[in-house]
Amino acid sequence: MRCAGCWSPGGRFVTQQVSGEEDASVRALLGLDPQARSDPWTLAVAQSELTGAGLVLDAGVEERLTTRFTDIAAFVAYVRSVPWSVPELDAKLMRDRLAELHDRCVRDGAIEAVTPRFWLVARRPS
Repeated sequence: MRCAGCWSPGGRFVTQQVSGEEDASVRALLGLDPQARSDPWTLAVAQSELTGAGLVLDAGVEERLTTRFTDIAAFVAYVRSVPWSVPELDAKLMRDRLAELHDRCVRDGAIEAVTPRFWLVARRPS
C-alpha cells in the first residue's frame, strides 16, 4: 500500500483492497490447492501495518461478496485477468475440469467464487 499524502500531518489514506482469500476460492473451483497461492492479506493485516507505520485508523469494513460466473468463458477470462491467482492456468491441461465447471454452469445456472473485499481509512496524527 502506498499513501503519498498521508505522511503529512493530518493526511488521510483511503483504500479498497482485495483479500488474499479470493485466490483460494478460484483455485478451489479449478481443483487446485487453495492454499498454494493464498496470502494472509486481510483487513486485520492492513490495519496492523498502518498502525505500525504510525497512522490512526478511522474506519474499516470487510465483506465477503460472491461473484457468479454464468458461463465458463467468463470464468476463464476472469482468471486470465488475475494471473497471480492461478499462474499455472493452462486451459488445455485443465480441459476436463473446465468441462465439469461448464456442465455446472449449464445445470445450476452459474458457478460462484468468494470475492472478499475490504476498505479502510487511516490518517496521520496532526
